Amino acid sequence: MISSNRILSDKFQGKTVYRLDTNGNHKPDASEPMIVRRGPDDQWKPAEHIDRPIQRFAVEKEFGFWTDKQVSHKEGWFWNKQEVIDRPINGTIEADEVATTGFERLGNGLYGTSNSFVLGAEILKDSDGALFLDEHYRNYPSRRIIGEGDIKDMEAYRADDANWQVNKNTPTLIGVAEGPFTIGSGSTTITVPLQGKL
Repeated sequence: MISSNRILSDKFQGKTVYRLDTNGNHKPDASEPMIVRRGPDDQWKPAEHIDRPIQRFAVEKEFGFWTDKQVSHKEGWFWNKQEVIDRPINGTIEADEVATTGFERLGNGLYGTSNSFVLGAEILKDSDGALFLDEHYRNYPSRRIIGEGDIKDMEAYRADDANWQVNKNTPTLIGVAEGPFTIGSGSTTITVPLQGKL
C-alpha cells in the first residue's frame, strides 16, 4: 500500500520551505509538517531546493518532517488537574518534534491496535514538476503474530528497486551539461541524451 502526499512550497522565517499537504487542501498550512534536513552537525534545518526525486534510503537518512508542538504535563488532583506548559510552540526545530520515515512498526496488533509497518518513503516529481512524498506500508491483520519470515519479506521489498520509482543507484547529475554526450568505460560506451532539468 502506498500513501501519497503532495509537497508544497511555503515561506518560513523569510525562507522558502516545503510542507506536506496532509489535509489535501492544496495549500501549505502552518500546522502541516515541514520537510527538514539533517545537517553535518546532526541538527535539523528546513530543507531548501528540493528540485529532484530522492530515493528512499536518502529520505530515511537525511530528511524528517517537523511539526512545532507544545510540550506540557498535568498537575493536581483528579478534580482540579491543571496543564503546565514545559515548552510552548516556539518556531524552533527541536529534535523531539521531528518524525522520520524508514522501516518501523506502527502498532503491535494487540487489543485492536494497528499492525502496520512503514517500509520507507521517496520523494517523486511528476511530469508537471509537482513534488510528492510516497510512503510505502505493509498491513497485516490486527491479531496476526509477525514472524521472522514476515520481517525478511519486508526487508526484501525495501531492497528491491522494482518496488520503487527512484532506484537506489540512480546517478546524480551535478551541474549543467549539453547533451548528447558519451561516457566511456573500458570497451563499453554509453550515450546519454539529456533533455531539460532533472
